[in-house]
Parts: sequence; structure tokens; C-alpha cells
Amino acid sequence: DVSSSELPHPPPPGAEEGARRPPSRDGRAGQCRDGFAEGDDGEQQHGRPLVGQAAAGGPQGGAGDRTRLAEIAAEPPAASPRPASPAGDVRLRGLCAGWDPGREPALRDLDLDLPAGSRIAVLGPSGGGKSTLAAVLAGLLDPRAGTVTGVGRTVLVGDETDHVFASTVRENLRLARPGATDGELHAALARVRLDGWLAQQPDGLGSWLGTGGGTISGGQRRRLATARALLAAPDLLILDEPTEGLDEAGAEALMDDLLAASAGHTVLLLTHRTDGLDQVDARFELHDGRLAVTAAR
Repeated sequence: DVSSSELPHPPPPGAEEGARRPPSRDGRAGQCRDGFAEGDDGEQQHGRPLVGQAAAGGPQGGAGDRTRLAEIAAEPPAASPRPASPAGDVRLRGLCAGWDPGREPALRDLDLDLPAGSRIAVLGPSGGGKSTLAAVLAGLLDPRAGTVTGVGRTVLVGDETDHVFASTVRENLRLARPGATDGELHAALARVRLDGWLAQQPDGLGSWLGTGGGTISGGQRRRLATARALLAAPDLLILDEPTEGLDEAGAEALMDDLLAASAGHTVLLLTHRTDGLDQVDARFELHDGRLAVTAAR
């Protein structure tokens, strides 16, 4: 099985590549103050790409994509995944994090609880720290200070993780679970309402996508990425701006289906839009690196 915490990922667009400093043995990193973490040594480490993310430089050709698919599936994890707590609850306390150790951190003294099976939304403008939060939870960025507990297998679905490789529908999905049967792939597609789309493809799961193959819309690509994420059986599913670029009607329909498909999983929705907010258990506003409750059931 492949999860986002087990694969390489560079800093998000617009963020400089920063140092990833491991937390101390007691789970806490250095203290966060004046934009620096105590003990930051500037060592640069590169992450590994998320499930379905294009390699640097954009989409590849068919042969390159097939080679990359095989490489990703064969690579061992870069780091040991953090163990999940027995209850599956995720807790963040005093979290301080940012990509560039020479700048003020994007997240400062942040506290957040994600009870097992809950749906939590964090709202905020682009560039406000939502993607930094996602990176910490996915194990792609170590915090400068604070603790993160209870995080097991985490998969991130967002604009940078919904790449469609120039390959078949089957191979695109099996990136998350190489041993998945066709029945399991059909079931995953049905959960995100892509079964009708698949029925229209000339060769079903064997239909070619990407270069030299069929086209897929932005909404369909996001659904395909979610189906792939669910095949990885995540403990925590992070939806990072899932409706970006979609019109209001398309965004509402997509959120209805994604949240229905993720039933039984803990879901963190990161967004600056209102689509799907009526279906979450609690809403927080991310402002100046800290969270404030805006609504709760």
C-alpha cells in the first residue's frame, strides 16, 4: 500500500525549500519564537512525491509515466509512519511550522483535535497556512515546535496530488494499492460516482488516459484522485481545496460525493470556499497562524 506519508513531496508552489528538522525524542521540536526554531541547523531534506503527483517539470510522456509509476510502487518508505492512537484521534498541540526557517512560521501555537471519524473544516485564504498544516499531518514537514499525535496513514487529495499519469485507468488507481482487484477498482470508482464515466470509456479499466489517451475534466480528475486515496485505506483523508477551479454547481456536487465516499474516515477539509461546510462537524478559521472556532454541531 502507498500513502502520501510514504512518498516524495517538494514544498508547495511559492514556498522556498526549507529545512525539515526532526522533533526531539519526546515528540516536541525546538521552541517557536521570532520566526525561528531553536536549534534550526538549515539542513535541507527532500520529501518524496504524494500519491499521483506529477514529477517536477510537469506531465510526462507515456513511457516516462509508466517508468515513474513502477519506481514509486517499488520504493521503500522514506521514514517510518507515525503510529495511530488506539482511538484514532489526532491531536495537535502548540504546533509551530513553516517551510522556510528564516521566516516567520505559517503556523504558530496551533491546537487542533480531529476525533476519529469526524469531519473538520479549516477555512482561510490561499497562502494562509492550510497547505503547511496538511504537510505536517502527512509527515512531509516536521514541526519546529509542538506535538502531533495519533496520526496513522494519511492521504492528501489536492491540486498538486491529482495528477493523471499517461497510463490506463487501472494503473492510475493501482498506484495506491498495487494488488487491488478489478472489482475493488470498480467499487472505488463507484464511491466517487465515476462508474458512469468508466462505462463510457472504450476499454473500461484498460482505457488509456493522458498523453495519447482520453481526456478527463478537472472535477473527474479530483474524483479519480479521491478514489485512489480511498484505495489506500487512510486513517486520515485531507481534502486540500478540492473544489478549486470548479463552478458553484460543480463544486457542490463534488463535495457531496467526496464526503459521502469518505464516510467512516476522519476527514480534514482545507478550503476558502463554502461548499460542503454544511456537512462538517466543526469549522475553524485559520488566521495569523492560529485557529478560531467559527461553528460546531
